[in-house]
Amino acid sequence: MSPRRLLPFVLLALTSVAIYLTFRLALPFLPAIAWALALAIFGNPLFSRLSRRFPNRPGAAALLAVVIIVLVVLTPLALLTNSVVRETTRAADYFETLDWRSLPFVNWLDDRINLRSELERLFTTVRDRIGPLLRGTADMLLQTAMTLFFLFFLFRDQQLILDTLRSHLPLSDEETSNFFERSWQMIYSTINGILIVAAVQGFLGGLMFWILGLPGPILWGFVMIVLSTIPMLGAFVIWIPAALYLLILSQWWKAIILLVWGSFVVGLIDNLLYPMLVGRDTRTHTLPVFIAIIGGIVVFGASGLILGPLVLAVTLAFLDIWRARLDAQSKPPLVTPPHH
Repeated sequence: MSPRRLLPFVLLALTSVAIYLTFRLALPFLPAIAWALALAIFGNPLFSRLSRRFPNRPGAAALLAVVIIVLVVLTPLALLTNSVVRETTRAADYFETLDWRSLPFVNWLDDRINLRSELERLFTTVRDRIGPLLRGTADMLLQTAMTLFFLFFLFRDQQLILDTLRSHLPLSDEETSNFFERSWQMIYSTINGILIVAAVQGFLGGLMFWILGLPGPILWGFVMIVLSTIPMLGAFVIWIPAALYLLILSQWWKAIILLVWGSFVVGLIDNLLYPMLVGRDTRTHTLPVFIAIIGGIVVFGASGLILGPLVLAVTLAFLDIWRARLDAQSKPPLVTPPHH
């Protein structure tokens, strides 16, 4: 093979290596980029409105949009955290004044295990895990800061980013528009599905708290909404301890009702309703959407909620492009009848 014919293959190999190395460089920032992209899609109407107010200052409009999103998201979370801390303090005070030896379940448990030593072991484990927990909190704060950083540029330079992507995609204008529309719809439907499912789970959990007479049903229902939006967590973080609390108080029927309700109603909502919502909005079958969501979480972690469906959307968009091109090639050319 002559050097001239070999040159394209060398160029292709070097390009592949460069793309791979670039991906490795971007990999640590992938979760922040994914969540920034989701926030940019949902916050785009806000940014568009601010851009009309500041027509010649896109940086100011982008910064103001980021600040508003921070206030809208972080202020309720701060109030929620304060309420949770207050309720936890009340619960701790209540348990300190509780006569544990008068509870039949505690006596039954203490006859079979050394309850004091087990509690001491539990407290030691919690203390040993405080360090990693704080480091995890620091990582979360860093990821949040990076997300807001990327969000600012996604707002300010969105047209430049779209034009750059259009210029590098080997697609026609119509194919590129369909590609972007399908990807946008998948991300929008994914986040929308998360919020709807979380709201339903929180409402159902808070409703059962109110029926069973548990304290703070509105507060804990809202906490369940927030936890349901976090992968690997969920409403069970609240209703399982509540069921154990009822069990300790020997309120057996209430504990059983809460366990059954949480397991077969609240718990299954996520697995059934979420893929159905996303699949309906994106006109995609429930099964591949479910695989994309679960597989995305396994491969990418929390950001897999965005990246998994996005990978599916990109794949389906490319398959549609290939099918349209093959269909166009297989159709016989139109023959114009001769004029007499």
